[in-house]
Amino acid sequence: DVKSLQKQLEAYDTRLKSMKVPTLNSQDKSKLKELEKLINSRSGELGDIQAKHHAVEEEVRELHNQIMNIGGEELRQAKAKVEEATKKCEDMRRNIKKSYLDADNMVKNSKKAEANAKRATEERAGAEKTLANLKKEHAALDDKAEVVLNSYNQLQKTLAQKDQLLGQLKEQRDKIIQEASAAKSQEVDLVNEMEEKQRTLKELYGRITAWGNKLQEARKEYKQLPLDFLSELRSTQAAIAATETEAVVQANDMGQELARRAIHTDLSETELKRVVRADCDARMLQLEANVKNLKPNLSSIEEFRRADAEHRSRLSDYEVVHSQREEARRKLEALRQARLEEFMDGFSVISMKLKEMYQMITLGGDAELELVDTLDPFSEGINFSVRPPKKSWKQITNLSGGEKTLASLSLVFALHHYKPTPLYFMDEIDAALDFRNVSIIANYIKERTKNAQFIVISLRNHMFELADLLVGIYKTQDVSKSVAINPSAFEVKKPPTLQDKDFNRDGAERAISKRPLAPIEGPPAAARRMVGDEAH
Repeated sequence: DVKSLQKQLEAYDTRLKSMKVPTLNSQDKSKLKELEKLINSRSGELGDIQAKHHAVEEEVRELHNQIMNIGGEELRQAKAKVEEATKKCEDMRRNIKKSYLDADNMVKNSKKAEANAKRATEERAGAEKTLANLKKEHAALDDKAEVVLNSYNQLQKTLAQKDQLLGQLKEQRDKIIQEASAAKSQEVDLVNEMEEKQRTLKELYGRITAWGNKLQEARKEYKQLPLDFLSELRSTQAAIAATETEAVVQANDMGQELARRAIHTDLSETELKRVVRADCDARMLQLEANVKNLKPNLSSIEEFRRADAEHRSRLSDYEVVHSQREEARRKLEALRQARLEEFMDGFSVISMKLKEMYQMITLGGDAELELVDTLDPFSEGINFSVRPPKKSWKQITNLSGGEKTLASLSLVFALHHYKPTPLYFMDEIDAALDFRNVSIIANYIKERTKNAQFIVISLRNHMFELADLLVGIYKTQDVSKSVAINPSAFEVKKPPTLQDKDFNRDGAERAISKRPLAPIEGPPAAARRMVGDEAH
């Protein structure tokens, strides 16, 4: 019983702590003020009554002392014995009542013990039944576990085989990548070699055209020469040829014939093969001798030598510049290759993160970045394709305003994941979004991008309620002003629902009805003792 009473006491304590202190409404406060005024008005009457009560108490105490002294010592002893006997009787009555109560408690406890024993036997029978059922279920689970274990072992074997196959495929992929890189390097070398060949071919074509132009100029000059002078030269050559042998004369006639034809038209390849270089050199010497006899302008030869020397000096400078240009070209190709590799690595990471971000923001959509020219990604650019939820693939230019905003933010967050930027400035990015997408974007900026600072201009409460700092811009007297607010400094309480309001109102009314009135000050201790003596 003591334990049960202690438990009840603890329960009452917990209920007392959990109970809310009732709050007074305006009517209760007005009633309380009226009662206080009434108490203050009756305090004077209470003081007079207490003074009269003290006087009566003194008179009663004097009369009681006189009554007690009338009988003398024997009356006092008799009264003491009577009081002792009455105390013993009271003690005996209490003991008898206690023994009756103990007997009743024992009977009740015995009945409770019998009920508990019956309940325990019933629970034991139920526990045995549940134990038998659990044993059956355990046996069935053992069979299922054996089947699962066998399948698990088989899956492990197949997984090992798949791992081996995956390793082989990775090796093949690495080989293919190496071959592709080697092919790319060979392609670059071949392209460079082809460019060099093309340059040399252009130079040869240029030289051919230059020599052709010179030949045309020589032909024009030949046409302008006087014919009598040519006849004199040919007569002297015929006189010289008369003294030579017949074979030499035939060779000279053939060479002169080819020379005359070369002056007017171009020679064929077979005719060029018939030309003897030594005869050409001899003819050139002969012509130079003839030119000397004609007293030409020899200063032109000096000018030619001077120009040739200048050409050779400039040729060495050209070789140095050409080698520097080739070295710079090789460095440029290496930088282009490094730029391409770095771009492709970043492009793959950004593409995967863009797909993930767009699926997270749109809850089911898909996005993809695609190179227009895979061989040269810097020439044509990138296509940004988006598939909104429950729609087909579209280019970003064919999307609506909200879909464009979501796609652009997905790309911005993907770029932030690849290479974070310390500061972002966004101007009303949520203008074309609904409240759900605004909440998704705001929560992502709040939780996932803590390594950057976002300055967002927004008029949507779903966005700026999650901000760390709010800066408001307003205008007074044609002057723009700003105010900064820290939202975390304010405790925002949710508005109570109708059920909460009804519950609080009913609880307050019950608390007011059950609240006891304020106690009124009673008589002093002496008056209470006097009333107790009168009762005895």
